[in-house]
Amino acid sequence: NKPLSRKIPRIFIFDCCAGQNDHDKDFRDPLMDNGKVVSDIQCRTPDQNKVISLDFVEEKEEIIWGINEDNPDHRLVIINAANDGFQSKLNAVKGSYVIANITERISN
Repeated sequence: NKPLSRKIPRIFIFDCCAGQNDHDKDFRDPLMDNGKVVSDIQCRTPDQNKVISLDFVEEKEEIIWGINEDNPDHRLVIINAANDGFQSKLNAVKGSYVIANITERISN
C-alpha cells in the first residue's frame, strides 16, 4: 500500500544555502590531466572509484517498485536552489532568484 500523496504532483523547493562557496568572477586555466586539457565531465572524482556489491543494493523483504507499476516518485519534483557547498542567491527587489523565476514561469 502506497501513500495517497504519491498520486498527486508534488514540488519541493529547497531555497537555502548548502555551503559558503560562490560563483567565481574570474576565469581559470583549463583543467589538466597528465598534460592534456580535459572538461569537468571527464575529470574523475573520488566517488567514481567506489565499489558497491549487489548484496548492498538488493532489498530482500519488500518490493518497493514492482513490475507494471509507475515509479513511486513519478510525480515528485525536487528543486535545489544551490549546488552542494554553494550559496543560493537573492536580490533586494525580487527576493530569491529561484522563487521569483519559478513563480513567474508558473504564472505565465
